[in-house]
Amino acid sequence: MSYQFATGLLYTLMLLSLGACNRSFYSPNEAYLHGLDQKGSIRIGGSLPNPNPNAEYREFSGLAAYSPVRGLGLVGSYQRVGSNQLEEGTLAWRIQLLEGAVGYYYKRSLRSHPNQSFLLDVYGGYGAGSTRFSYEDLGRLDISFDRLFLSSGVHFWLGRKFGVSFGLRLTQLNFKKATVGGLVGNAEIETLLVIEEENPFFTVEPSVQYTFGSPSFRVYLSMTGFSSKNVDRLENSFVAITPIGQPLAKVGFIISPNHFGEARRKKQAEEALGFGN
Repeated sequence: MSYQFATGLLYTLMLLSLGACNRSFYSPNEAYLHGLDQKGSIRIGGSLPNPNPNAEYREFSGLAAYSPVRGLGLVGSYQRVGSNQLEEGTLAWRIQLLEGAVGYYYKRSLRSHPNQSFLLDVYGGYGAGSTRFSYEDLGRLDISFDRLFLSSGVHFWLGRKFGVSFGLRLTQLNFKKATVGGLVGNAEIETLLVIEEENPFFTVEPSVQYTFGSPSFRVYLSMTGFSSKNVDRLENSFVAITPIGQPLAKVGFIISPNHFGEARRKKQAEEALGFGN
């Protein structure tokens, strides 16, 4: 077992040791661990929906990233998570988050293992989102938020088919405006008052991602955790601020169009130089 893989397994177990809750005002999205690594790099991907029709919630996320020049990365992402089809009279909820970031990356191959490499990157960005809770037509609560964040990652490629990445994101989460309509319970109002008093929230969001496949198309498993020192007063609230199903585990895919036909182009170049004879 390699050192990087063993470290990744330990990191995953640490994330799994975090707590869980059923509903949330906020849920962290995936870290930027898809690894822009050269000029012209393009990454397009997203998470796959939970195939279980009885799952408590449904989640979708999408991401697009591009490197116009060497070392510079541009990223945009969207996440939507919400309750599944519920019985009549139960609470429905959904959270949306749209954000963008700009960052720097550095890649280096290992001298002793030419097929292995590591990548370091750091991104800073801004996101805006909203949360909605509703009891059918009886009442509704809408709350908007934004966040500033700094995200860093380290990525190890153990050959061309497998990689493991570790990320850490520091976030300032600011709830901005709440709108209440119709009948809303006392528990929700009390939670809003605590949020108003404690706002803004400073969060730490560690993550780990395992990636499998070719450079042009990969499948990944990611886990994102969450912690914040000023959420203690919300632990017993009807709606807690800690994320849904923590740690947030996802299975998804990433497409790299700039790698399409790479093997064919390499073979043609070798033949043109006479290496294929």
